Amino acid sequence: MPLPLVVVVGMVREARIVSGEGVTVLIGGGQSARLSRDLEQAMMSGAAGAVSFGLCGALHPDLGAGDVVVDSDDPEWLGRLRAAVPDAFPGRVIGGDVIVANAREKARLLHESGADAVDMESHIVTACAQKAGVPYAIVRSVSDSADRALPTCVLAGLKPDGGTDVAAVLVALARRPWELPALLRTAREAQRAFEALADARVSLGPTLGCPRLVDRR
Repeated sequence: MPLPLVVVVGMVREARIVSGEGVTVLIGGGQSARLSRDLEQAMMSGAAGAVSFGLCGALHPDLGAGDVVVDSDDPEWLGRLRAAVPDAFPGRVIGGDVIVANAREKARLLHESGADAVDMESHIVTACAQKAGVPYAIVRSVSDSADRALPTCVLAGLKPDGGTDVAAVLVALARRPWELPALLRTAREAQRAFEALADARVSLGPTLGCPRLVDRR
């Protein structure tokens, strides 16, 4: 019986997109310490590979909302990702424990790291996969370009379980009503990113291109 593919996401909506037979999904929800523990435990039970899957923020100025970024430490896996999603941007994604919410911080990260995008899970996936000796892949869709700043009310809405606290968003918006245009823009661009992510999931198929699983079919 094939080993499971462990997929790490940040939000419930991402989990719904990637869930499927043979896929074990872990939701980070911005809780990096908990995610590290859960992922290490999942990897101890055996895994064919690990995937960081979901939305990201762009650092590279050429990336826009809805662009898909792919990476892997396994050349064969990366080749399968690029073949299945030919428009994807082959780049490096770094992770951090806090949301990178403004253009100045994105520019600093681009200068210091040379990475193309940033999220809150990929660094945990890569570290745990390397420790367990299994390959990893990254499939991320850009929700905010390098010159975008996320409004405060958006940041208030992330729940520890990866869901969205709508009430918290509305309370924050009531305190900062001038953020409404930015909130609407952010929602539109996030929707574009989710749609691109869902398309990529379909194109990649049940195993997300993992060579260990493809070879067992």
